[in-house]
Amino acid sequence: MKIKVLIADDHSLVRAGIKSLLKNENDIEIIGEAKDGIETHDKAIELSPDVVVMDLSMPPGEFGLVTVKRIKERKPTIKIIVLTMLDDIKIVLNTLRNGVNGYILKSADDFDLAKVIKKVHSGEYYINHDKATECLIEFFKKNAVHSHEFLSLSAREQEILSYTAKGYSNKEISEMLYLSVKTLEGYQTKIRKKIGVTSKSDLVKYAHENGLLNF
Repeated sequence: MKIKVLIADDHSLVRAGIKSLLKNENDIEIIGEAKDGIETHDKAIELSPDVVVMDLSMPPGEFGLVTVKRIKERKPTIKIIVLTMLDDIKIVLNTLRNGVNGYILKSADDFDLAKVIKKVHSGEYYINHDKATECLIEFFKKNAVHSHEFLSLSAREQEILSYTAKGYSNKEISEMLYLSVKTLEGYQTKIRKKIGVTSKSDLVKYAHENGLLNF
């Protein structure tokens, strides 16, 4: 049975390059493409791929970390491989906590995408990063006891936390996310309770430590 793959990147040349890399793989089938986060989520739900290979930065639309979280909330069995230029250990850990199974830097030249897809599909993790071992140890150490409060934040809550930490006013955030100010304030109260902070400086620190300032 072939591994069904969805490709997501806002650059058509990148998508074409990925297809070219995989065209001779008899056990991999590309079933769709997407050009932004929202389309990636919708096609993942519609097509039910085995693996999604996606970028994190795909404007316009939502940031890729939110897309990952939304896909995993709806279809937790889908494996996700991030293919990105974002070389930050905080972001790597953040994606793992959101359910990503593989993390590849676009600048890397020492990986075989087909092999990574097969490895991730079989249930393994893959990180192409000079701190890969450190990332995995940190991830599994915290996941083993389910102690990290970050895991309980929904995709929308992560998005709101990001905008709040970056200094946007509640009016600005509510307009960007099409929420009422009252609804937004309700989310913010839940976020503070979940992560156990009260001050703006603590929110900013938390967002920075978890790579949320890159939304």
